[in-house]
Amino acid sequence: MCLNWVRLQQIFTELPEMKVDHLVFKNVGAIVLDLNSAELGCLKVDGIIGANQMAKLFWKVNYSENVLEASADLSNFNVKEYDIIIPFESQPQKTPTITASLLNKDIKLTFDTGFTGRLEVSDDGIDPKTFQHVIKTFGTRTTGAFGTATPAAGYIFRADSLKMGNTLFQDERIGTGKTDLIGNEFLKDFTFILDWKNSNIYMKRIAKSPSTLESFGFSYRFVNGDAMVTFIFEEENFPLKIGDAIISMNGISFQNLDKEKSCYYFINRVEKDLDSLKLQIKRGGKIIDVQMNKKEYLK
Repeated sequence: MCLNWVRLQQIFTELPEMKVDHLVFKNVGAIVLDLNSAELGCLKVDGIIGANQMAKLFWKVNYSENVLEASADLSNFNVKEYDIIIPFESQPQKTPTITASLLNKDIKLTFDTGFTGRLEVSDDGIDPKTFQHVIKTFGTRTTGAFGTATPAAGYIFRADSLKMGNTLFQDERIGTGKTDLIGNEFLKDFTFILDWKNSNIYMKRIAKSPSTLESFGFSYRFVNGDAMVTFIFEEENFPLKIGDAIISMNGISFQNLDKEKSCYYFINRVEKDLDSLKLQIKRGGKIIDVQMNKKEYLK
């Protein structure tokens, strides 16, 4: 499911019928594009349901149970159980846009279940350096159906409060970028209902992500079978640089991986749930051994 829409020159066609589990949509417009590019192909995605189709029904999403429900009748979902109500405006392709308030400034956040991050704001409207808890970053962590984002300087910070709808969200982790988005890492803490008829999102909290951030301070992508460092925290004496090739991680070789192995390690991250890492990297023709410990940021 992806609510974000990008206009590109692609092959456009019309499907007489599209079936999604027990749902059947008639006369559906569709764009044909390659969903096997980069890491997106590892997810084995056959298609993306756009907001223009989803807007025809009411949708209930529960990430903790991996359940997506749809109904033509909102009364099938008991919205009275949902204490958070966030109004939205629909973009031309029905993508919801939420008005949030941060530092007394209004921000238009695109409600994007195709975005794996938490909350992202464009740094032309908010100065992250004014926050007490902030990390400077460089690189890119995102890739998708329309390519990989351009590496750029950015920040991750913790905001004391963020107002959306009738609720004040406390101690939220927010990153900076080119766009203003609310994504899956935030949404997984809630069960929510999308109601295009009344232009509301109803939410009920089911989990609480920590306001601090535990991290090794870098991330990497698999490019042509090699693991490349593409994102780092810009700390003094940080041992990794953008473009470093990871030869091995905790004794597991990352060299010359085929597509199947690259996808396996993309989904099953070696560093997940570990507190320390032993890396062997290649930089400028030299092999360097690096020992890293996970740290807690935004304390």
